[in-house]
Amino acid sequence: MVARLRERGATLDREVKQRDQGRIANMADAFGNGFDLIEFSGSGYDGVSRFERGLTRA
Repeated sequence: MVARLRERGATLDREVKQRDQGRIANMADAFGNGFDLIEFSGSGYDGVSRFERGLTRA
């Protein structure tokens, strides 16, 4: 996906980072608007959800 977005004018602001929960790519579109491309692995979103870890909302 990163390669496809770069072909369409997006830039990769930092190297893709591998985390326990998956990978994250910090990118910007052709107009400079930043966004994060996240690919979850393993338990997916549940692995990073505050609610799933027993924490309550503020």
